[in-house]
Amino acid sequence: MIKKGFSIIEILVVVGVFAMIAVISTQAVVSSLTSARKSEAAIQVKENLDYTVSVMERKLRNAREITTCNESLIEYIDSEGNDAEFRCINVGGSNGRVENEDARITSSEIIITQCQLTCTSASEGVPPSVNIFLEAEKADTDISDSDKSPIFATTKVYLRVY
Repeated sequence: MIKKGFSIIEILVVVGVFAMIAVISTQAVVSSLTSARKSEAAIQVKENLDYTVSVMERKLRNAREITTCNESLIEYIDSEGNDAEFRCINVGGSNGRVENEDARITSSEIIITQCQLTCTSASEGVPPSVNIFLEAEKADTDISDSDKSPIFATTKVYLRVY
């Protein structure tokens, strides 16, 4: 008499193989989602830093004069003769940001972790310049610290002082 069907051992082996395939594919999906979240966070931070640097470049390039310059503050006279400033506030803290005299420039979605503003005086044939270095990361509690890779932006701005 020939038995029809599967033995308990055969069923257990098949269930074990399917369980291993399910674990491996679940890990692949989780890894893919984590990478996508990290990539999206990096894109948002880079876009925000690019915007901040472009605002600073535009205003400083057309400034008449820089009156005060230190690592986290630049005070200048804008193209219309008004006092203006860029200030890095609470750098490295939970609310690190860049502001001008009117409002916050960086979004509340990012945290400025480093800010270095350095000025160079004019020399013969070379106008004064400002070096801007900003580093930021995503300000999101849902993202682990390992997924918050810092993004930086740097530029050198020459004032149009003729």
